[in-house]
Amino acid sequence: MKIVFTRLTADRHRFDVLRDGRAPESRELETRSYLAHDLVHFTVERVFGFTAGFYGRLASGVALDQVDAAATDESWRVEGIVGRFQSYLHSRAPLPDGLDAEKVAQVERDWRALLGAWKATPYGGRLELDWGLTGTAARAARVSEPALKAR
Repeated sequence: MKIVFTRLTADRHRFDVLRDGRAPESRELETRSYLAHDLVHFTVERVFGFTAGFYGRLASGVALDQVDAAATDESWRVEGIVGRFQSYLHSRAPLPDGLDAEKVAQVERDWRALLGAWKATPYGGRLELDWGLTGTAARAARVSEPALKAR
């Protein structure tokens, strides 16, 4: 599965889910509210190996417009951890006790790398994240330039 964030304007982006054998699904979102949270989700779920989080449910085949309805107790637990990580990354709010320090550091490194990649994404460009690629979340990212328009 690939997740594609396309920079539309300074305030808006498109979120696309691309899965083999399925029609693409997308939403246009307000960047300030959603982008950082979605990137935190991606890094936390990958680093900690969560399969019931937002991206894990999408990867299992749940439709984008049904992903919230398909939430389980485990999904809500992941959402809580992601929320705490988002607060930690923005303001150093405390994280839950018992989290592996190396994984916490990896989440921070990956999230900062993905945020940097987004900042380098031009208008019309795409930040592509490959859910199935092994390794760090940052390694799963690729920025592409906007397609040139024919004259």
